[in-house]
Amino acid sequence: MAAQNKFMVITGCSSGIGLATAVPLAKENNFKVLATMRNLQKRGDLEKAAGTTLNKSLFIGELDISEEDSIMKFVNDTYAEEGQIDIPVLSKLLLSAWGSVTLCIRQ
Repeated sequence: MAAQNKFMVITGCSSGIGLATAVPLAKENNFKVLATMRNLQKRGDLEKAAGTTLNKSLFIGELDISEEDSIMKFVNDTYAEEGQIDIPVLSKLLLSAWGSVTLCIRQ
């Protein structure tokens, strides 16, 4: 990864907002995108949309943000491989009427 590239993790990329966000950002020269989803068997639409960015600037990973074990494994594996997450995008969160969500990851 070039020094100017920002490493971005986007959740919920099998469809919807996650997919629509991951692909254009992966096509930008300054982003490396790890597009995540709960079920990797649903990656077909993302792979098609990614086109030539697949495995160059867009990578697909498994992450279930409703499961603490999945979050911890993902965070540990990602930091071991990349050393950083510059921009997390949690596209599959349902916001409460109070308007805020805090995701706490214990190391």
